[in-house]
Amino acid sequence: MHILMEGSMAAYQRKTVPWFLIVVAFVVFWPLGVVLLSKKLSEDRGATLKSWRFVLYISYLLAGLSLIFGVASIFGLVATAYVAATLFLGSIWVFITAMTTKKRGERFMKYIDIIVNQEQYCLRTIANMVHMSLLGTRDDLHRMIDAGYFEGAYLDFYDERIVLAHHEPPVRATDTVRGGRTAPEGPQIRVVACSGCGANNRVLGYVAICEYCGTYIQ
Repeated sequence: MHILMEGSMAAYQRKTVPWFLIVVAFVVFWPLGVVLLSKKLSEDRGATLKSWRFVLYISYLLAGLSLIFGVASIFGLVATAYVAATLFLGSIWVFITAMTTKKRGERFMKYIDIIVNQEQYCLRTIANMVHMSLLGTRDDLHRMIDAGYFEGAYLDFYDERIVLAHHEPPVRATDTVRGGRTAPEGPQIRVVACSGCGANNRVLGYVAICEYCGTYIQ
């Protein structure tokens, strides 16, 4: 882990589609909502780890709207029957996406804990710890690297290990600070466990952004 400074926060922030715009898109024209949601989940690291419930609520919203239009179609409004059917199909897609995102987020958080906190880099060891096949672990880690979870990292297929761009001595459990502050001599460098993904970050200052999931830490 390298040291995160207050001035370096912008380097880890990536502008993504806001949630309210995604919700509006689903209500007005759900296929557009599908596109925006897919873009959000592919670009926003925090959304993959923490937002599956919000995605699930969107599926409930679409299902509710499809029910309303379905009831309206009983009174002879043929067009509303078509709208109800398309909204119902959309709700199924979003529900499946929410469940997929939940499972993927849980795996990604395990990878972060194993690699960052436990400092395990062997792909076979990591695969065994998450109960995944070696190929599945490779695919997951490749996806995480592409999404920016491990900036500058790469997979060494010859040695079957993940190589991080920066590496420092292990963080002892007694050094981890959850919201508190230490007062060492010289520059104040704290080890803070991210509330989003659980990764230990070395922070210089009072506010920073987790280099692994983009969550604000302080």
